[in-house]
Amino acid sequence: MTEYEALSELIERIDELVKKEQYNLAIETIENQIDNFGDKQILYDFLGKLNMLVKDPLKAAGFLIKSLEIQPDNALTLELLGDAYYAMENWEETIISWHKACEIDQKKFDVWKKLGELYYQIGEYAKATKALQVFLEYEENVDVYSLLADIFRKMGNDIESWNQLMKAEKLAPDNRRILIQIGQSYSDIGNYERAIDYFQKVVSDEPENASALFFLGKMHVSKKNYTQAIEFFSQIIEIDPDNALAYYEIADIYASQAKIDEAIKMYDECLSKDPSIEEASVAIASLHWVSKKYEKALTYLKEALRYNKTSIDALQMIGDIYEDMDDKEQAEEYWSKVAEIKED
Repeated sequence: MTEYEALSELIERIDELVKKEQYNLAIETIENQIDNFGDKQILYDFLGKLNMLVKDPLKAAGFLIKSLEIQPDNALTLELLGDAYYAMENWEETIISWHKACEIDQKKFDVWKKLGELYYQIGEYAKATKALQVFLEYEENVDVYSLLADIFRKMGNDIESWNQLMKAEKLAPDNRRILIQIGQSYSDIGNYERAIDYFQKVVSDEPENASALFFLGKMHVSKKNYTQAIEFFSQIIEIDPDNALAYYEIADIYASQAKIDEAIKMYDECLSKDPSIEEASVAIASLHWVSKKYEKALTYLKEALRYNKTSIDALQMIGDIYEDMDDKEQAEEYWSKVAEIKED
């Protein structure tokens, strides 16, 4: 049997094992036979892929580097090496490998998409837009338009953000993610009626879409339609009883209406679901403070500091409460902490 025939037989055997998801056995089979072959490049690639499947990116990278020593200009191997570095959160080496893959094979537009997503992830927005726009030269994609809209929005370029959303809506007029983004854009410019139209489209298609229901609630708060807002937030709680933010929003509405007992109850519900929501702790503490329930207020604020030791709002309020309690020493202690944080 020639080496070519033996290699073909081995690859066929590996393919069978992969189909059965017997990845470790496939790795063992290649490692036991790899020294029988002069040209090991394809086998190193296989080992790289297989080790990625068993969640060992470090070992995968080692084999892929060996493959590149044999064939340095293999775009697919470079892409796989980038994938391995990405799994290890080594962003610098990921970017180098993916860029090399794109330089060698200009049609690797899917890699440009991955590059754009990574640049976005690490906050390199200008590079992200460039990479994603290269991808769009090859293929229109709703998710890419959506991501670009978000990036341009973060960069303060509202016009270009809007352009991307319009392209996305034209491509997929019923895409819920896009409809929500367009609704958010209308909300940002204060056009609540148009925002509601878009969020309502999503809810009409998917009545239990919590994101759309939440935004509808927020829009009605902005329009001071508090009863309707509470209805939307309550729907979210029916769908997801552990949704802390929905409780928080209802509590805020009650607080704005001076319905203190109802507000306190809802803030407590919010914190029982997620005690790290600082705004809820500060809000409920302020209600207890106004009622001169100082110790109770301090309990909530000190709990908030467990999650954020540098919370200026919590520290300032603790100092103010101690001042009301005529404990100047304690008040000064907390105020000094606020001053230190502001100086930093």
